[in-house]
Amino acid sequence: MPASWIEEQLEAPRIGEILVAQGVLNKSQLSCVLGMQKDSGRLLGEILVDLGLATQEQIDWALSQQRLKPQAIAGASSGA
Repeated sequence: MPASWIEEQLEAPRIGEILVAQGVLNKSQLSCVLGMQKDSGRLLGEILVDLGLATQEQIDWALSQQRLKPQAIAGASSGA
């Protein structure tokens, strides 16, 4: 039986984790930006682009990777 949409979302890697795995940012940067996100309510990708820590293309790629299984992400190439 296929997983429900909610189950898929709970199992999907988070955007920040994908970007760290790809070397776009480090864990310290992610932690800082997540704090900013919590305080502001803004989207993580929006903050990363505004701070110059990621490009919109990198955010778009990470969003597309959320649908893949977590083990596939670590071996994927960003192509950006």
